[in-house]
Amino acid sequence: MDSLSLDPLSRQTLEDFSAQPKHALLLQGEKGTGTLTTAQVLASRLTSHAESILLIQPEKGTIPIDVVRSLYAATRSIRDDKMVVIIDDADCMGGDAQNALLKLLEEPPKHVYFILTTHSTQHLLDTVLSRAEHISLRLITRAESLALIVREGVSDTSEQAKLLFLASGKAAELHRLVKDPEYYQVCSSRMGDARQFIEQDRYGRLILLKKYMAERTEAEAFLLMIGQLLTYSLYRTVSESSMRTLEAINDALEALNRNGNVRAQLLRLYDRV
Repeated sequence: MDSLSLDPLSRQTLEDFSAQPKHALLLQGEKGTGTLTTAQVLASRLTSHAESILLIQPEKGTIPIDVVRSLYAATRSIRDDKMVVIIDDADCMGGDAQNALLKLLEEPPKHVYFILTTHSTQHLLDTVLSRAEHISLRLITRAESLALIVREGVSDTSEQAKLLFLASGKAAELHRLVKDPEYYQVCSSRMGDARQFIEQDRYGRLILLKKYMAERTEAEAFLLMIGQLLTYSLYRTVSESSMRTLEAINDALEALNRNGNVRAQLLRLYDRV
């Protein structure tokens, strides 16, 4: 686990799990905490063969039941080595797909481990949750974040402050921001747009929203940044206008998470703010 950017408690919990693994694990953490990377590193601990790690990820925001059913044959084949199935963003499975997975979790083959990742358990069935051990990837403290930044050679205090805000305790996100200059510039630009959105008049807000209508992931990241800035400002000064905008942002994010049309949701947000 040394290669992972984790808080000390999460690291120790994962070390304990890898020493005595259960057949199913649910890794939960905010976006940027590194749930998938952690799952992949953990999988490499559980099996020594890369070809024995099967990664399933959503396509167009969903994991269909047919993909889950294909695991029946894949996991029950005769093999000498251990197999690890990673289901990334497991909450993208619908009810039918989760029930299909439940059959595997209830009667797991001895040589197979399942690792599910999620940013929220809201859409996961209780029956699925009850069949897996649950590990949450915690946020790291400001002091831990700053120590990581300093270790990476960032000494400028204004850059340190920006990195601390952008990562907000998400260790994997902080690591990426420090190591990937292009990604850092994209995030910095997005933060600038988010600040402008809060300060602009209605027309200015519409121009900014149009900039993010083409890509779902970009739209979500933009809205999350606006929400982060508003939340920070509300800690200092309570404002009804900011609270209404934050509520509208959260509603738009929830709709996008349910695969709502990006353009329609951003225009609906514009009407509300």
